[in-house]
Amino acid sequence: PMKKSLATKAMTVLQMLLYRGEQGMAREALIDALFCDESNVDPLNNLKVTVSNLRRILAKAGLPPEMTVRAKNKRYYFTAPEPVWLDVAAFDQWNAKAAAATDEEEKLAYLLQANKLYAGDFLPHLEGEDWATVVAADYRQRYFECVKQLAVLLQQREQWEELFNIVTRAAALHHLEEWQCLRIDCLMKLGKYQEAKEVYDQTVRELEAEFGAKPSDALTQRFHQLSRAGHVSYETVHEL
Repeated sequence: PMKKSLATKAMTVLQMLLYRGEQGMAREALIDALFCDESNVDPLNNLKVTVSNLRRILAKAGLPPEMTVRAKNKRYYFTAPEPVWLDVAAFDQWNAKAAAATDEEEKLAYLLQANKLYAGDFLPHLEGEDWATVVAADYRQRYFECVKQLAVLLQQREQWEELFNIVTRAAALHHLEEWQCLRIDCLMKLGKYQEAKEVYDQTVRELEAEFGAKPSDALTQRFHQLSRAGHVSYETVHEL
């Protein structure tokens, strides 16, 4: 019921407090995040009104009265009778376990769990908000590191199918040439040279259309590998 109003100030407060968890958020930080671009005479009063609106929204949604926003010592907290599960918190936990793991099998299992949880940029509907943009950039980079570590471990095990699925998903979420290179590598290892050539062609077209850029040395190297394997024909001057 609350999804239609995700970008309102009241729902932004809810999302910020959910993300901050037990730490809560200082009153001044909320004011800065919500009203920094507005010339409000009384931003503190506006915050109180916004939090009051949020409490009404939560109650109207049919949630128990214990699931609400409370204020204590100039900080605001989201409270609930049961622990609140967050994908970002679980992502953090799996990555922390992977970093601490001494056994490679365990590390691989933890990284695979973290990888499954990442579904794209953090709260994309709030991409114009400074706090959400910073958090999104941090999680995006940590996801990239997760995929890179998985690539190393799965390449060592020659698990090309699984790696191909992971980097294909990464390429769909974030158009990086690095993921396309890994896709080509996997397909070549699997003997699927025609599919690898199709990925190469698609990547070159996207680079030119979206960025007006030429293929990198890494991508060109894959082209030469396909050529040496006898699966590339120089059909046009442009391709040559």
